[in-house]
Formats: sequence, structure tokens, C-alpha cells
Amino acid sequence: MTAELLTHDDRISPAWGKVRKHLESELDRLRRYNDRRHDIEETAWTRGQIEQIKAVLALGQEPKLALVEVKA
Repeated sequence: MTAELLTHDDRISPAWGKVRKHLESELDRLRRYNDRRHDIEETAWTRGQIEQIKAVLALGQEPKLALVEVKA
């Protein structure tokens, strides 16, 4: 298992709440922008920005426990 970048306390902190709210707002703006007509390069750039924001937001998710199958 890899070390977590953000601890549980980080995830529930007011600072993370502000960052998350800002990123969610930016994600919404970029998605609306991407719904309009753009050339291929602009669309790819916007989609890349969306993916990066989603990756940062994912840091705020509590880690999921992996189920391991035990063979007898």
C-alpha cells in the first residue's frame, strides 16, 4: 500500500474544503466551456485540464480497502 498524500484530518480541514469548492467550480466552468465548439487542440487542452482537476479532487477521497482473495 502506498502512503496517502492527504490524511483524514487533511480531508476534513476547512482549507481542503475551500480548495475542493474552488476546484469543483473550476471543473464546472471548464465542462461548460468544453461543451462549445472548439478546434481539436483547444478541446484536448480543456479535457486535459478537466482530468487534472479530477485527479486533485480524488486526493480528497477516503482510501478504499482492497479485498484480497485468500486461497486455501
